[in-house]
Amino acid sequence: QYAHLKDVLVREGQVVERGQQIGTIGKMINSEGQPTGPAHLHFEIRARRLPANAWNLERTEVLRSYLHPTDFIRSHRPGQQRILVPVESPNEGFFRSDSPYWFESPVAYGSRAYWTWTVGREHGEECFAEWRPKLPWPGFYEVFAFIPSQNATTQQACYEVHHRRGVSRVILPQADFYDEWVSLGAYPFSTVQAAYVRLSDMTGEPYVRDPNQRKKIAFDAMMWVPVEMAPGRPLG
Repeated sequence: QYAHLKDVLVREGQVVERGQQIGTIGKMINSEGQPTGPAHLHFEIRARRLPANAWNLERTEVLRSYLHPTDFIRSHRPGQQRILVPVESPNEGFFRSDSPYWFESPVAYGSRAYWTWTVGREHGEECFAEWRPKLPWPGFYEVFAFIPSQNATTQQACYEVHHRRGVSRVILPQADFYDEWVSLGAYPFSTVQAAYVRLSDMTGEPYVRDPNQRKKIAFDAMMWVPVEMAPGRPLG
């Protein structure tokens, strides 16, 4: 969706082609037809249909309804090869610990996701999972984690990315994302060294008696996308 265009060259419901001009950026025009404010452009990616001119949505509704543009675009480039590791089958590279504290949810990238309660260091690790892709060739890959819209309330999910140069730890606030792919960074991987991501319930957020104060951590699909590293781009 675009907003605050000087000239709008399309109409509602019209199908547009890639590269087609839809408008012209210009200064905002007030009710008297006078320009006001600098020329600018808004761009957003919606995850669900919302009414037009909805300016007063609650923050949680905004987070549920809009995707983060950078991660969405990088994980959905047309024609790119994507190495997906879902959680439905261990034969496809997903492994999890043997524990009675795993729970399943149908709100997921595929047919199901797993979740559990977070624990502090004093409790000790109980539930952990690993995603091990079959990479077709060595090189740089950007790693994405799918965060479901339910059972992901932790602010401190620690993803351990094991790559050719060692281990990188990425702290991700799962509660900030809703049914979307989130980048964990780009890293060099080898086809002979173990390449995998590990996630644990031990986030430092303790398991408490009050269920309303507990945090949940979700375990869903992971994805590796080959990338060409630009000079100076951080490896994550």
